Amino acid sequence: MSNLRILATNLHDAATLTATSEAMPISNTQVSPRPYVWRSIDLQEQQIDVTLAGADYIDCIALAQHNLGALGEIRIEFFQGGFAPTDSVKDSGTMPTAMLLPLSAWRVGIDSWGATYNNRLPGGSSLAIYWLDQPIAADRYRITLTSSDTSVGYFEIGRIFAGLSASPETNMAWNPDIRWIENIEHVRTEGGSSRSVGGGEPHRVASIKLNWLSESDRQRLLTDLVSVGQAADLLVSLYPEHGGLRELEHTMVCRRTNDFGHTYSHYNNWQTTLDFMEV
Repeated sequence: MSNLRILATNLHDAATLTATSEAMPISNTQVSPRPYVWRSIDLQEQQIDVTLAGADYIDCIALAQHNLGALGEIRIEFFQGGFAPTDSVKDSGTMPTAMLLPLSAWRVGIDSWGATYNNRLPGGSSLAIYWLDQPIAADRYRITLTSSDTSVGYFEIGRIFAGLSASPETNMAWNPDIRWIENIEHVRTEGGSSRSVGGGEPHRVASIKLNWLSESDRQRLLTDLVSVGQAADLLVSLYPEHGGLRELEHTMVCRRTNDFGHTYSHYNNWQTTLDFMEV
């Protein structure tokens, strides 16, 4: 299992984008507010072509807050120089967006055959992510979307991330604190009844400790996180490539909520704590 990964600089946000169709603009995938999404006009195959500001290294592409569900498929191609087949430097092949429940977790008579982890998390947590084995240099990429789910008449994506993630040599400490925050207030009426006020999708907060940071890892975190600031959207995955509900639950688009600082605990070792809130 890989150590945690943090993608701080999102190359997609400064790229030039085109899409097969746009009932809502594809540029919405470059901004944070959840109501701003890209939406296609139908469920025909859609291609999103992305031209970066310049060639750069990429080890991750992620589609957040999407509606592809358990029947969607994505393909990601990377290019140098143009979108012709001869310019291709990497092709993910077609990948399902569904994470099927293994037989060990499937409940007879409760879960439908082919049930997925995708449907067990709140809708705003939908994520499709592709981790490359090694970073590659590219100045363009193409995302192809298909689906056999006819219950929804269009594709929708809230946010797209692309770039080079940071992963410390020594992983986070045990006992990371992950919580789902629900916008609910319990109120006692004069008659003694309890009423719950509020609603909406819950969001996550996370706090992790990095107790064994090398000098190079400390510098990478400093330059990555402080350079983009607390207002920047980050992609954080505590258990990348682990698969299943564990990876989905612990991967989120978020912002750092604490000031970056470190403690020089002993010779050639630093410690820091990072707090995140889902956007």
